[in-house]
Amino acid sequence: MFLILNNRNNIFQVTFPTLPTPNLVQLHYFCLDLIQH
Repeated sequence: MFLILNNRNNIFQVTFPTLPTPNLVQLHYFCLDLIQH
């Protein structure tokens, strides 16, 4: 899983184009949880 930091928006974009947007948002916060812990 590759995470790209978008400096303009401070948003992690996951390189999974097949996933719907809601799943991307959930995965985004899930990854943030993993990083913080």
